[in-house]
Amino acid sequence: MWEFLLKYPAGMFARGEITLSASGWPYLAMVLAAAVAIPTVLYYRRATTGMRAVDRSILSLTRTTTIALLVLALFQPVLTVSNIVSQRNVVAVLLDDSISMRIADQDGAPRAEFMGRAFHPQSGELTKALSRRHEPRFFKFAGDTTALTLREDMTFAGPRTDLGQALDNLREQIDVQSLAALVVVSDGALTRAAPLNETLSAYRAADVPITTVAVGQSNFARDMEVSAVSMPRRVLKDSAIVADVVVTQRGFDNQSIKLLIEDDGRLIAVEEVSLSADQPATTIRARFTAKEAGIRRLRFHVVPAEDEVLVENNARETLLEVDTQRQRILYFEGEPRFELKFLRRAVAKDQNLRVVSLVRTAESKYYRLGIDNPQELAEGFPKSAEELFGYRGLILGSVEAGYFSPEQLTLIADFVSRRGGGLLVLGGRRALTQGGYGNTPVAELLPVVLNTRRVDPILSAVNVRPTAAGFGHPIGQLGAGGADALSWKTLPPLTVLHPLYQSKPGASTLLEGLTPDLAQPVTVLAEQRYGRGRAMVLNVQNAWTWQMHQDMPLDDQTHETLWRQLLRALVRSVPDAVTIRAGSEHPSPNEPVEISAEVLDASFHPRNDASVRLVVHTPIGDRLELPMTWDASRDGVYRLQLTPEQAGIYEMTVEARSGEKQVTGKMHLPVGILTPDHYRAEMREGILRRIAVETDGHFYRAGDVGALADEIPLSQSGVSVQERLPLWDMPVIFLLLVTLLGFEWLYRRWRGLV
Repeated sequence: MWEFLLKYPAGMFARGEITLSASGWPYLAMVLAAAVAIPTVLYYRRATTGMRAVDRSILSLTRTTTIALLVLALFQPVLTVSNIVSQRNVVAVLLDDSISMRIADQDGAPRAEFMGRAFHPQSGELTKALSRRHEPRFFKFAGDTTALTLREDMTFAGPRTDLGQALDNLREQIDVQSLAALVVVSDGALTRAAPLNETLSAYRAADVPITTVAVGQSNFARDMEVSAVSMPRRVLKDSAIVADVVVTQRGFDNQSIKLLIEDDGRLIAVEEVSLSADQPATTIRARFTAKEAGIRRLRFHVVPAEDEVLVENNARETLLEVDTQRQRILYFEGEPRFELKFLRRAVAKDQNLRVVSLVRTAESKYYRLGIDNPQELAEGFPKSAEELFGYRGLILGSVEAGYFSPEQLTLIADFVSRRGGGLLVLGGRRALTQGGYGNTPVAELLPVVLNTRRVDPILSAVNVRPTAAGFGHPIGQLGAGGADALSWKTLPPLTVLHPLYQSKPGASTLLEGLTPDLAQPVTVLAEQRYGRGRAMVLNVQNAWTWQMHQDMPLDDQTHETLWRQLLRALVRSVPDAVTIRAGSEHPSPNEPVEISAEVLDASFHPRNDASVRLVVHTPIGDRLELPMTWDASRDGVYRLQLTPEQAGIYEMTVEARSGEKQVTGKMHLPVGILTPDHYRAEMREGILRRIAVETDGHFYRAGDVGALADEIPLSQSGVSVQERLPLWDMPVIFLLLVTLLGFEWLYRRWRGLV
């Protein structure tokens, strides 16, 4: 309709410029028109017979508007537009070839069906329209960007869509300066963390407008997705594990769902929750025990519901390394106590924990238990980093700060921050505030605030209760069936000496003590990350009561479980001298991955002079040995780029040699166990709109692309000609003239003025 009235499509007016082409005589016509219009207005203003003021105004306006339209037509207005020269402009068409194109959210049809119908290189509707005016060149992308000639080349099997990388790759394959335009057909997935700023700046600099075509729904009607799994990567065998599983959903309300946790296909836990429409994300806390050693492939799976748009995102897999290496923990007591005896008894049968004990029995005299050789700890508490850093955990009992030299106090802080070890400070009459630690380096790393001066002990028996954070921690799982199976109210009270009420920012209070004698709960157990390590405080002096109290059954395992879980948490994630990291947690086959290794010496200082190599065992049994290069910008860091070809689990070992000493580190990299395009699979309109707007292109949805071939904006490098299209004979001008003259006659007749 509008095109009929305006003679040309509305889009041409948006990109064109309206000017007047006539010169000379039209100005004379304008003078004559004014000579006619002015007397007409004066006549109507002075006419009094049968005319009201409103009649004079309406007739004057009608007559002058009619004359103005005639004068406008005499000036011969034209629309100046830049039109392309047929078959002379290259338009690149970038098609999404990822697996997300198989999602059936296009009125029940897969997204790929629209791609084939509209952009088939030979028979697509838009391909034909583009070919009439342009020279289209087709490319497909998922992980890589490649030229496309036949429809059969589209597999829609790429596990990952990286739109930003695809735009960068296209610039390497074609001279973008020669492009008249670029059309991107995609759902807008952007799997890399790098921003689009530099990519879009390059296309703006080349003056290449990008037109984006959005495929898919921006909001699924009904869908559930396991969006994230937060849990330790490495634990000791038989450790209790708490995994936070985030399930996002749309379209479900007051519906119960089941989360299944499987270990290599074996069901190990089931959790059930109810979804609410006003809560798009629900965190499910799953609890289980790592009973099998080795690399475990865990699958977190939500049972699909009816009418879900996509069920492939209902599951997420992750690797768990269950370690059987015995963890050496140094326990230093300043005086003989029951706590030492019962702690050692509690973990005696644990094959993964080895507590080496050092007890001060008199000045410069010590009692040692669990040592490897006669020289170990012979001089008392370690004085060198090499000796102390050989342990993965450190427990300080009832020992005053004055026992340690300033260098040893700093060494304890370095054990946590630099070595990455775990420190546990127990309550006792010579510990914490009573031990004078308030102004020492140890106080800085503890999760609680210590008084800088000694205060009176509270000596109170408290009932221990987990906090909300404690229920989400392995320490809360003292019962065989998890935290909920244990009635904390039945446990005997424990004694605290130190008035610890304030935790530091970032610290977690896991257990607190309640008693009518105290105005507020006292901190019983708290932890925090500090540097590379972890610091914990257990503010009781008689945890052994849970073993020996008369109300505790003889076969009760609460005390044993407490210490096993606590010490396992203490040494969890303690790094080795060589740590390995991958740039991508879940890479796809043939996707380059940056592997970095941090190499430290026995004192955990960076080594820049080591000879480092990466030994890779592939899923099919091949062994690769690859040299790693030192990164001059970071001390102790070595890098290389690895491109895994097969799906499966890659075992990687870094061997670093300096002189006669060699240190190693190991990690496992899962490749191809996760399909990124199945997650957050809804069409991302914001990204596609941004690409179009920032490059002066257009944005279309799949159902509105009919005019794309005619409206596609071109760069200045496009071959075009200037056309001047006449506007004086537009149907709208003729219709307005007829309407105005007809209205004037009818109005006069109605008012009896003719």
